[in-house]
Amino acid sequence: MLFFDDNTSTAKDFKDADKLNNISLDFASVSSDGKKLAVDYRPLHLGDVVPLYLRADSLFQYAIRVDDYDAPDGIQVYLRDKHLNVLTPLTDGMSIPFMVTNDPETQGNRFELVAGYPTGINNPTLTNDMEVKLAPNPAHDFAMISLNHLKGEAEIFLNNMMGQTVY
Repeated sequence: MLFFDDNTSTAKDFKDADKLNNISLDFASVSSDGKKLAVDYRPLHLGDVVPLYLRADSLFQYAIRVDDYDAPDGIQVYLRDKHLNVLTPLTDGMSIPFMVTNDPETQGNRFELVAGYPTGINNPTLTNDMEVKLAPNPAHDFAMISLNHLKGEAEIFLNNMMGQTVY
């Protein structure tokens, strides 16, 4: 269980609970001081990464279930599967299936949570007369982005459909 709270630390502290070892399956978050946690209260800011730990005795299909998803405002939490090189935006009630096989990379530090921007246009001051143009569409090696009503400097990130930053 993971809870986001700015009044706590990424290291194990008074609100956290150690992960006890189970016989056949262990899944935990890992604190900044290397402790495996069953209950983890921590602050979450853009760019933060929360390592996860997995150990399973059975070669089987499992699922990570997301319940009571509640990220801080302006942050989308993604599950990164380093074994499959997939980044999945998390939403409440979703279930993410995965396989544990003989390959040791299907366990251990395979997963992590990444705090990023929500996909799409991230600008709270958008109005109905604002336009974003991308050409050519679909783009392959290059693309031209045009924004009307833009004044001053802007930082632009392009994400693919999996939420991965491609530029």
